[in-house]
Amino acid sequence: MPYITGADTPIDVICQHSRDGSIIPIKIKLSDEDGETHIFRIGSYRVLLENGSHVLPGGVHSSDHIWTFECRICIFGMQKQIYLMYNAFDGIWSCRV
Repeated sequence: MPYITGADTPIDVICQHSRDGSIIPIKIKLSDEDGETHIFRIGSYRVLLENGSHVLPGGVHSSDHIWTFECRICIFGMQKQIYLMYNAFDGIWSCRV
């Protein structure tokens, strides 16, 4: 099973940057406890925050330079909801369950 902790976990994301400035997450790459890498396609997503501030479940605060996405992925036949955050200042993606 892929390993995502309750805290923000840095991850690899394949995404599309559209000409209108929007970002579309397409796939994520996660490692499990044994270090084996798994790639998951994002089945659906919703942009929770582009500008302003927002509070995610677990008390995580996002500000205007952080894009926040609510995504659904399929892990071993089960739908899982995750939250992806993209820090535009650092160019780093992180994930929270």
